[in-house]
Amino acid sequence: MRRTLFLIVLLTILIGTASAATVTVGFSGDKADYTCDGSGDDVQINAALAKVAGTGGTVYLKSGTYIIGNTIKIGDSTTLTGDSNAVVKLKNNARWNIYVPLIENVGSKGNIKIHGFEIDGNYDYNKEHPKGEGSYYVLMLFQNIDNVQVYDMKLHNNAFDLMHFTRCTGVSVHDNIGRDQGHEFVWLDYCNGANIYNNDISIQVNAGIRAEASNNMKIHNNKIYATVNSGYTGIYVQSYDRNSPVTSVEIYNNNIYNTRNAGIYAVAYKYGVSSKNLDDKSQSTGLYIHDNVITNTGRTGTAPGGGISTAGFHNTIIEDNVIKDVNGNGISILYNKPALSYTGVIYNIRNNVITSPSGTAIKNYETSTHTVVTTGSSSPSSPSSSGSSAQNAEPTAKINSINPTSATKGTSVYFSGSGTDTDGTIDAYKWRSSINDQISTSASFSSSTLAAGTHTIYFSVKDNDGAWSKEVSSTLTISGATTPKASNQRPVVSITSISPSPAKVGSSVSFKGTGSDPDGKIARYVWKSSRDGWLSTSPSFSTSKLSVGTHTISLLVEDNDGTWTGTTRTLVIKK
Repeated sequence: MRRTLFLIVLLTILIGTASAATVTVGFSGDKADYTCDGSGDDVQINAALAKVAGTGGTVYLKSGTYIIGNTIKIGDSTTLTGDSNAVVKLKNNARWNIYVPLIENVGSKGNIKIHGFEIDGNYDYNKEHPKGEGSYYVLMLFQNIDNVQVYDMKLHNNAFDLMHFTRCTGVSVHDNIGRDQGHEFVWLDYCNGANIYNNDISIQVNAGIRAEASNNMKIHNNKIYATVNSGYTGIYVQSYDRNSPVTSVEIYNNNIYNTRNAGIYAVAYKYGVSSKNLDDKSQSTGLYIHDNVITNTGRTGTAPGGGISTAGFHNTIIEDNVIKDVNGNGISILYNKPALSYTGVIYNIRNNVITSPSGTAIKNYETSTHTVVTTGSSSPSSPSSSGSSAQNAEPTAKINSINPTSATKGTSVYFSGSGTDTDGTIDAYKWRSSINDQISTSASFSSSTLAAGTHTIYFSVKDNDGAWSKEVSSTLTISGATTPKASNQRPVVSITSISPSPAKVGSSVSFKGTGSDPDGKIARYVWKSSRDGWLSTSPSFSTSKLSVGTHTISLLVEDNDGTWTGTTRTLVIKK
């Protein structure tokens, strides 16, 4: 009996070891599992990824340049890594369609890690689309999955986003270098629980970090800057959909400089309703911007530009930032959509050092009923006179126990946490899960309602001065029977007509588009202009507000499984 038990245990160990194997990809002479020749290397890389998909295994790229002609597809529970001088590079003249990325997920669960090597978008030989136009050549696209980590990567030289996440939970992007991108370094769209930190980001066309309709984010310790006459804003946070509220966004310890518009731009509004009153207090809350250094921003000279521009986030706190030598105001309230009403919104602005702005230190453009509380913020001749009150010590959180750490769906799990504060007391607690979002506001509690999957459990505490601690985390696995989901087919989209084309500025232009889904239905339409941004979320609409110039009009459709497809057409607006 003992021998049988020993053999069972040994076999289990061996099977577990095999399931988490490392598969190597290299070139002739590397003694790799898959051998490439520098042409069409996506075939070998994809074969290696398919072999380890869903097993917790790793694909390792050995030194050399891998030329790819098709998308690299990474499955669930997979790590893609490699030597620091391993380079994945798009082939010359790829001629890919819109929203075809160099790397994308093909599973529906996630638990993906990508780290350690370099990706070259090879824009020099794929210039059929200008940078920032139409979502061409995204380096990485992740949709509808949990727990994605991208770190220690060098990403550069492409036409659109370096990384784009749509409806993902538990995104971690850190310690990467981003250069020469055509749009954002990272764009988060309808995501939850993102942590973006320690990245070195040089922006050329749009923003460094952009988050739309995304919650529970931390953006911190990044260096974000623009070269001469390039870039737009350092960090751009946006809430625009009442059905997708934005809460708990913390932006801190970032060093932002030389951007053409504001260093940090955080606005809450809803497209297409500028003629209506919109109380955003129920939609956008908990924006906390602190301890950032913002220098020489707002270089376009477009008012208000400057350091920080924000609108519509209720209970906003902007404190302990150093804002210097900016073109425009140091801090501006409400600029992006002045026609909207933000009645009752409270802004707390305190203890900021604002040095030598070309405009006003703190400028309020808001006209509706609201509250702005300013304490200690100043515009001194030197930074030495900052603030008027002592710095509050940040509290510390601790997860005492999660028991058990592996459970079956429906069974009870016990959580216990505590906090300490050197200059006060602990007043509040917050637990959240990477899958279930917020799960409790008690120090200790039990739950039997957690979803199946691997949870990252986050815990934080708040002191009596209103400061929240840094989150601490632990892992919890909830097992349960799941039904595999069939592979989703992409929806089909078409721009039926844009009329008239070309058109005169101020005249009405009509847009019509269609979308269909072979295995479902269309859930959302989005029209965008390369010059004027978002236009509509209806299949057909008209507008007379387009600016003069050549517009690339994009129509994107999303199916009921969360997969996007897009198409573009050119429209010229004449004077």
